[in-house]
Amino acid sequence: MADLFITAPVAAGVCGISTYFARDLIDAGLARGSKKNGNRRQVPYGVMLAIAALPAADLSVFATSEIAVLRVDPAEKPNEVVPPALVRGWSGFHASLAPAVLLEALNRWWRGDPARIATGAYLPVTVGGFCVAALTGLDGAIPRWSGNERRWHYPNARLLGHVLDLADAKVHLAADLTAKEKAAVDALLARRLDSISGGPIAYVTP
Repeated sequence: MADLFITAPVAAGVCGISTYFARDLIDAGLARGSKKNGNRRQVPYGVMLAIAALPAADLSVFATSEIAVLRVDPAEKPNEVVPPALVRGWSGFHASLAPAVLLEALNRWWRGDPARIATGAYLPVTVGGFCVAALTGLDGAIPRWSGNERRWHYPNARLLGHVLDLADAKVHLAADLTAKEKAAVDALLARRLDSISGGPIAYVTP
């Protein structure tokens, strides 16, 4: 059964998510053993069963009244006009990215209220409705552009950890996490975290 391959729409049904979200999980390298022929994606059935069984994030460990959630797409090369020092190779998430590269891909440029985001202390990152990374150090946000095009960069952000394989809940954690940070990533990574938003930033209530 584990060797049986299923299409993205079938995988979506197994996980109770949209086909769009299932494609994102595959394209972000989170469903091991997946393969792609043109626009057709296939994923091992057993892998999707394991992902479907992952628990919900435990938001009870957070003391704040709300936490921002960064909803991203699979990593892609960005098209940004920014100062040379802020040029990045990727935007979004892929499980194969090195931590330093992934941090750059996640800490800029997003719309949202930076003060409200910083108040939550942590910023879980989701792909396809699953938490795949967690940031902290959200103070001191710097704007870029203006008006409706304004986006924010978080130069003090730290990547606490990220998912390497979603089916096995395999994660990479940063060194020297405090006990509080370790509790936060344990409560978030490789867990379902549903949020609804018209943009990349959503908010959830612990």
